[in-house]
Amino acid sequence: MNSLFRSTFVLLLLVGGALILTVPLDGADDKLECEPMSWLEAKPSSPVPGVKICALMVYDSESDVSILFGGYDSENLLASPETWAYDYETNTWTEMTPANSPPGRFGQGLIYDEGRDRVFTFLGLGDNSTYFNDMWEYDYNTNTWTELFPSESPFPRCKGGCSYDIESDQIISFGGFGADGVKLDETWTYNYDENTWVNRTSDAAPAPRMRCPMMYDEESDITLLFGGWIAKTDVLDDAEVYGDTWVYDFNTNTWTDMDPSVSPEPRARYGRAYLPEEGVVLMTHGWSGTHGDFNDTWTYDYDTNTWTEVEMGGEVATKRHCTQMALDEESGVIVMVGGSGESSFKDTWVLNPYEASPEDDPSNTIFIIIGLALLVLIIIAVIIYEMKKSD
Repeated sequence: MNSLFRSTFVLLLLVGGALILTVPLDGADDKLECEPMSWLEAKPSSPVPGVKICALMVYDSESDVSILFGGYDSENLLASPETWAYDYETNTWTEMTPANSPPGRFGQGLIYDEGRDRVFTFLGLGDNSTYFNDMWEYDYNTNTWTELFPSESPFPRCKGGCSYDIESDQIISFGGFGADGVKLDETWTYNYDENTWVNRTSDAAPAPRMRCPMMYDEESDITLLFGGWIAKTDVLDDAEVYGDTWVYDFNTNTWTDMDPSVSPEPRARYGRAYLPEEGVVLMTHGWSGTHGDFNDTWTYDYDTNTWTEVEMGGEVATKRHCTQMALDEESGVIVMVGGSGESSFKDTWVLNPYEASPEDDPSNTIFIIIGLALLVLIIIAVIIYEMKKSD
């Protein structure tokens, strides 16, 4: 009977262990799980940022949070000076309320410098048609904004494109428009160590435009610009919306029109992020004037000069423009918040832009279950055998 006892004991261990594995840990159900190649509405509990049109958001890799600053608060009809942080792991927004902040603005630049662990904001448009050309840095750890006072700056402007060239340690700004209404095709770069902006405008540059988000491709060491728009008159329907693809190389100070064979529909005011695992820039949503808003998703591969439309699963976020996006590198998901379309949004979405990894494959779980079932059957057979022997 000792062998019968041992066999029964082993069976109980196996069955009990299998049951334990199927029981979720406390709070596990509360954690967001965004399936590969899918959208998911996060639905964080209050507080959440209000409507922040034309704000910008970046990911702070040192603190593992996404930082949102500024935007036009259409609920209170003012340029917001608010700073918010989003934690994907807890699905919570926190208003930071620093003691001192840049003046409220929208259409500004915002980048994160991982080496210095600082967020930078610059330029933008504030209340009473106030145009800015100031420069500020934000330290999440101390919740402190500090104005930098560069020795030279562009004249005040807003709604251009911006990126941070990691290899060259330069902030890059292009386009936008100024208080006099002039549409710009200027390229400026900011050097933190020297605390100065340098005008690097060249003749071979994209046409003047605004609402043209830019993204740095770390693998190829270039900055990508797609689309944007320019108003021909005061009538919005007269806007010319671009669908061209340009790259800027800081090392040679050259802009190149890539002219790919296939491109997304012309648009501006879209969301974008760089995917380091795949070495591509992702673009989603956006606005195309009289053609309205989009909610499609594309990726651009500089090495092959190829745009590819990506089919995403899940419930795709409503068509919109002026949305804010940042790639949460720790969790591997893109966080998207707010924007404007048929209405103004203050919702939060996450997008998993990657294919399923082998450990995520459901078939692996099936094989584990089948294996456990076979083990249980073997143990039962041994027990039956032992019982017959004891008879």
